[in-house]
Amino acid sequence: MGGKRTFIRKASAGRTYDVWMDLETLAGELDDRHNAARIAYQQRDLEAYRTLFSPELAYRQPKGVTISRDALMKDVAAQFRRLSRVDSTYAREALDGSDDTATEVLAQTASLEAVAFGVVRRRWVLNRHATYHWTRIDGAWLVRRVEVSREAVTQAGWAFGLDRSPQ
Repeated sequence: MGGKRTFIRKASAGRTYDVWMDLETLAGELDDRHNAARIAYQQRDLEAYRTLFSPELAYRQPKGVTISRDALMKDVAAQFRRLSRVDSTYAREALDGSDDTATEVLAQTASLEAVAFGVVRRRWVLNRHATYHWTRIDGAWLVRRVEVSREAVTQAGWAFGLDRSPQ
């Protein structure tokens, strides 16, 4: 492919051998998973969102508390009830991986909105910096560990009136 590749050492059947992996391919596969997460979140599809995470997920929050996948899904369900709109983007700062594991560092920005009484909208911006550890199980990449190093939510203003922007 001509893209950036990483050198990995693999072991199989008692032998060690060297392999080159195309990071562009890996990045594309993870981008597909991030897109699936964004769509599931926007559509408030908790089950689709849950399937992106390993059952053994360890999610370390910014203050050092680590929660499970079930606890994360409870938090996400509460967010679905409170927020009327969410959109997010990310910039990948680092990526490394092998055939079945990957680690990436992301800087994420999300726009959040809650509506009260159908006409009062409050907006926030969330900035998060985190390391995501993925594992491929049965051909699908799942997040198995997240380490959030920084997270900040800032108020982005209020709006009044009916929302006429596209969903």
